[in-house]
Amino acid sequence: MSEEFTAIVLYHEQPNLDVEQLQKDLFQLEPELPAFVRAGRGVSELFVRLPDAQAVVAFYNRPMSEEAAVSSLGMADIPDDERGRLQHHRTHAIISCDSVQNSEPINKLILMLKLGMILCRTDGLALCIPASGICLTREALGSLARLHSEGPRAWGVDEAEAALGNYEQHTLWNSLRIEGQPAELLVGFVPAQVEDNTWFFSAGHSLFGLPEIAYAEGNIEDFATVREYFRFLFRHFFRNPDQMKKGKSVSVGDAVSISLEALPRRYREFEAATGTLLVKLVEAFPTDKDWD
Repeated sequence: MSEEFTAIVLYHEQPNLDVEQLQKDLFQLEPELPAFVRAGRGVSELFVRLPDAQAVVAFYNRPMSEEAAVSSLGMADIPDDERGRLQHHRTHAIISCDSVQNSEPINKLILMLKLGMILCRTDGLALCIPASGICLTREALGSLARLHSEGPRAWGVDEAEAALGNYEQHTLWNSLRIEGQPAELLVGFVPAQVEDNTWFFSAGHSLFGLPEIAYAEGNIEDFATVREYFRFLFRHFFRNPDQMKKGKSVSVGDAVSISLEALPRRYREFEAATGTLLVKLVEAFPTDKDWD
């Protein structure tokens, strides 16, 4: 199984698992798909299978590795007090996900999210996806599950905007499959100091075979605006992967267009396995842009 498609569930102590209930809970998240869960060595290992993805869940009575902590908790967009609380976890489970019959990468991400939801309903503290720099707390996952249970909706926009009727209504899982939305469940966003400049990097594009993107002309005050901009770009290229090439331009509404350029040779140390493209703005960032 690919190490990239790995998620980690954090715990204070080793959980007591009811395998039969886990299977029921997994099925209830998307009743259209049969779900199968069985125990391996006692309940220290689980085997999970859906029609489009499968996973092994292994439990370890120790904190997650320092590398995984840096790549998930250290990069995640969560409050510092929450980060500190999660850093004191004492045990964890590793979800290693694989595809079934060459299905799309999004199905592996969805299975990891589903498993995070059901494992965090009781004892789990959070779901971390190191390759994407993402950490979703028990509360965040519970909120997503409740919204999903209410039926199809427009994801990634507030209720007032959704009420305007200009957005497609989907279940959470179909919104992720069709639109890559909400993007914050799939890809992360990382500021970094490069020489004397603040750069912003995407994280997680490579899971979908897409180049990562970088913006080299920002400052930390731009964090929230650039993050939403990157999410817009991910959703666009998730739906139009053939457009994500050096030399391509993308319009963002009426106010902004961007060009994709090669990363300068002197910064090739930041090149991802799938490549990294530099985002150049043709016009300034909008301040009140509807990103959807």
